[in-house]
Amino acid sequence: MDAVWITGFALLHAGGAVLCRSFGMDDSLLLTALTMALTIILCVREGMSVTMTAICGVLVNILGYGLGVAMAALLGLLLPSEVAVHALSTFIVTLLIGWGVLLTGRHIVPPVPDRPVRDNLGTMLLMVGLIFGVRIVVSGSAGISLFSDTDLRELLRLFLSNSVALLTMAFLTLLIVEYSRKLRERMDRWAAMTLTFLMLVALVALSALMVGLGLPLRADTNLSGPDYSRLLVIAVVLESLLFSVIYLVDSSISARRNARYERDSANQAHSQYLSLKQQVSPHFLFNSLNVLDSLITEGPPEAAHEYIGKLSGLYRYMLRDEREPVVRLRDELEYSRMYYDLLLVRFPDGLTVRSDIRPEDQQRLVVKYSVQMLIENAVKHNAVDGLVIHLTSDGESICVSNNRVPRLNPPVSAGLGLKYIRNSYLGSFGKDITITQTDSSYTVRLPLLSSL
Repeated sequence: MDAVWITGFALLHAGGAVLCRSFGMDDSLLLTALTMALTIILCVREGMSVTMTAICGVLVNILGYGLGVAMAALLGLLLPSEVAVHALSTFIVTLLIGWGVLLTGRHIVPPVPDRPVRDNLGTMLLMVGLIFGVRIVVSGSAGISLFSDTDLRELLRLFLSNSVALLTMAFLTLLIVEYSRKLRERMDRWAAMTLTFLMLVALVALSALMVGLGLPLRADTNLSGPDYSRLLVIAVVLESLLFSVIYLVDSSISARRNARYERDSANQAHSQYLSLKQQVSPHFLFNSLNVLDSLITEGPPEAAHEYIGKLSGLYRYMLRDEREPVVRLRDELEYSRMYYDLLLVRFPDGLTVRSDIRPEDQQRLVVKYSVQMLIENAVKHNAVDGLVIHLTSDGESICVSNNRVPRLNPPVSAGLGLKYIRNSYLGSFGKDITITQTDSSYTVRLPLLSSL
């Protein structure tokens, strides 16, 4: 559907250009109106905010004008008819503009709008009016042009040749964009916009004055009022382009930063949920109580007493400060050993856990419950008879590996344990775990952390 809109407006642009040239009429206002209509339609369809729609409108008109001039010059070398050149260049530029706006809305501009265009028609009409006003002044429509095409090129050359003025504009525009964001957080939207607008007006006036006087390289005091007015128009166009590009880039960076923060927060919240679910696992508690009941009724009292001590040690570890997502590897290994001891009561034969952890690595940090969960996964997904779980470390990571012993009735798994571990490492530390599996073995590598 978007391709239909873009192609349709490109054909309207070309047709309008042909009709206007055929009757000797200026087509600048018609093409501007069509371009603005296409931009607003695409921005509304992409759910862009009124601010970003205004930015796209400014960029479209400035860049579209430059692209149109360049495209017409190129096609003029190939086609003899001026009308054909103008129509074809208008068609091509409209296609480029339409797809540029569409790609900007989908890949650069924040995906969730703060103020949809359809709810701010007054602001949008003001933006359109300002763009039309600048276009009238520049193009000379309605007989109020301040300069001819020759004057325009000469003044633009004069502006671009003053690198100090351009760098000053770029630097101060960066500061204004940054400051305007802080203003929007502290004060009313309209008050922030008004203050930002006044700062931009002052910057435009300063830039035009610097170029007109030749500052800082030379001082030419013969700057007249009309010349300064023409320079102001050029400064407005250039500052609009600078501000729009910088604002667009700044919004894109901020949007990605916010999206990353929200994703990390979601990962952390999900990890906390999985952690809580792991702590109160009814399956683990059910099995533990069954074993305890069996020890009390059938085994010696000492065995039941020892089992209760180890079970309470497990839950004491779980009740430690949950605000800390990581623990010393030494503590995690001790917790895993208590869990393994409980497993040995259920499976006295056939299960083996070997530990070859370097002593210097035991002071490093791992995600809480990570090693124990991997041992639990190995027992859950394999037959216990002949199962060997091996723990090793190399200074950078700890590996939990096991041989694969197929079960007759494999359990259905939601993968919550691995999700908890992976989300904890990614959400809090930006590191991922590594899983390697073959027909005969299954290995999970957990990064060892140096600090919180």
